[in-house]
Amino acid sequence: MATRLPTKTHSILGAVLVGALVAACGGPGTDDEAGTTAEAARHKHCTPTTCAAQGVQCGTIPDGCGHTLLCGPCTTDAGTGDAATADSGAPDSGSGTSDSGTADTGTADTGIPDGGVTVPPRPLDPYGWVVCSATFTPLTDAQAAALVAAAAEKRSGNTTANQYRPSATELSAFQNGERDNYGLLPVQQNPYVAYVTGGFTGTTDEIIQWGAAKWGIPADWLRAQYVQESNWNQAAKGDLTTVSNTSLYPAFSVASSTQVYQSLGITQVKWNHPDGNNTGIGTEPLRWKSTAFNVDYQAANVRFYFDNPGNKRSGWGDASYAPCQNWLSIGGWFEPYPWNNSGQQSYVASVQNRLAARPWAQPGF
Repeated sequence: MATRLPTKTHSILGAVLVGALVAACGGPGTDDEAGTTAEAARHKHCTPTTCAAQGVQCGTIPDGCGHTLLCGPCTTDAGTGDAATADSGAPDSGSGTSDSGTADTGTADTGIPDGGVTVPPRPLDPYGWVVCSATFTPLTDAQAAALVAAAAEKRSGNTTANQYRPSATELSAFQNGERDNYGLLPVQQNPYVAYVTGGFTGTTDEIIQWGAAKWGIPADWLRAQYVQESNWNQAAKGDLTTVSNTSLYPAFSVASSTQVYQSLGITQVKWNHPDGNNTGIGTEPLRWKSTAFNVDYQAANVRFYFDNPGNKRSGWGDASYAPCQNWLSIGGWFEPYPWNNSGQQSYVASVQNRLAARPWAQPGF
């Protein structure tokens, strides 16, 4: 039997949020990931990004609407170790070499470029993602942190979780403490889980930038997706589900004697180990304790759908799946199987609406 990762499907309308939900807005149809058709649909309802919004200070990046922005000349500051190019989901001007898999050197992951951290140039596709590759390797926590631009806190309720950095013991429990209904550890489901650490603290936007830089996804795409998921609230709860034993879930997620909210956090990481045992295995309790872990885990899953490492995703058996599909990889977080299903398409359209509207850049967000 083919092994597949769990379905993430959840009811966006049923989510319980701390803070006001943004109103749903109309927008483009779903992206069929078919080259120029997808581009046309995206550009029709497109608001261009800026160098500042992407945290890029030099080189060229796409504006997300089919044009190129010039962000200034790139030079390497040998004294600080700052990278010559930024990679928070926008193209860098480097040579197109592959991602570095070097270990974290132990420098503080503070969200400010720290001395001695070298960020390798990584080639980007037309959407601004680090190019699709089955041998993709994320940046280290320190490298990703060096690409984060300072940003004010827009969700003060996230502060405690934003400052929570998982311990080695907690990460070991995540990696080794639970198996799914096929008997697999998280890293056996998705090889990228080995890189998930939640090893960063900062404001909510800084954490999103960090996750985007680490996993080679444009920061604005994740900003838009997290508006869709939780309106950026780490305390958000969703997927009200009837379960056999509510006491096996976090107390604050229990809604009644028979129901719990299975999805928690800014990206709505769903965990159902006590019941279906096929979603978010190992993520409890870090999924709600640490905003950075929640983002790190979610982005690793999006990247899994994009790259198909070790042919793990294609091994699920749905012939409709193909790697290197940017928007459907975002939609895979909602419902990954079978690939290009109607729920996935609708979710993509909703995230595209958020990306076009950019509510996080509006006053009062």
